[in-house]
Amino acid sequence: MARILLSTNYPNLYGLGLHNLEQKMTEHLFSELRVSLENFIDCLYSRDGRFNLLRTFHVNINKITRSQLIENKGKLLNLRCFVLYCDLFRNAYDESIVPLLDRMLNLEELSLTFEIVGRNKFIDGNNLKDIIDHMIKLICRQMKIFKAHSEIFSMARVGRCHIYSYPYQLKMYEQITNNFSGGLFECVCAVSLFDERPFAHAFFLRIAQSFPLMKKLKLVNLKPQNNKQCRKPEHDDRDCSIVKYPHLNNLDLFEVHANYIEQFLMDTKTCLPYRVVLVTNHQLLENVTHNFKSDTTRINCSKIYYLYSDTVCSLPEHVKDYFFNTGPIMR
Repeated sequence: MARILLSTNYPNLYGLGLHNLEQKMTEHLFSELRVSLENFIDCLYSRDGRFNLLRTFHVNINKITRSQLIENKGKLLNLRCFVLYCDLFRNAYDESIVPLLDRMLNLEELSLTFEIVGRNKFIDGNNLKDIIDHMIKLICRQMKIFKAHSEIFSMARVGRCHIYSYPYQLKMYEQITNNFSGGLFECVCAVSLFDERPFAHAFFLRIAQSFPLMKKLKLVNLKPQNNKQCRKPEHDDRDCSIVKYPHLNNLDLFEVHANYIEQFLMDTKTCLPYRVVLVTNHQLLENVTHNFKSDTTRINCSKIYYLYSDTVCSLPEHVKDYFFNTGPIMR
């Protein structure tokens, strides 16, 4: 069995069934494991001593909740790389993740990506420091720059904190608020913006500069916009007011105040590339474009593929001519 599995690579293999194998054989067969699991308890079982020789472990988990404890709490001394991604994380960080990481004394690479909900306190820099301080072999542990953005949403009565290491390696950055301080995120291609407070024009300039390769942008903000134009210093002839999104191909403005539709469609504020797919409220779009006749929004709209909702039966010809292309949203 070992000779067959180790003889070549299997790039198109998506399933493997191994039966009646002795534990010692499985330990020697697998030094790297990449798996997708339904819940965290399966992850714990995979680290209960059956794969003690693993050096690399990548796991994608659908959800993490308070789970039953696994008796085996031995140190995972051979593990050098641990990558965890989870879509939903409920009230289990202190009981599940921290004890598991405490067993990984010889880690050289660590990547954690998850959203935690239902915790009464934010996870801050001190929590992260407590985890990595005992990982003496963690590569570049002193060179990693941890950044945090915290926000309290009084209307929804929730708090949010986003902590990440810099440079940021993920392709998605979600729920950016006015507290976003900027930076350069060259790996990110999908961005979402949300706040209970208005976004100013300068905020969109900061977003465009921070995410130069952004392809997808979703905006959720129902508050009227503040400071619609960028203020230039005196004796500065540069046109700082126009926001440019050179790689944008998908724009979601469905849950926004009309001011933000205006922000993206007026050519004095934003320069859009050709063939951007736009999803938004049709009535608001009609108001902003003055029944699809305004010259100030015509240039950007001529570059847009407008997808209208099923509440719109059909579009008149003058509306179709106003855009690069139009079509219904396919459900």
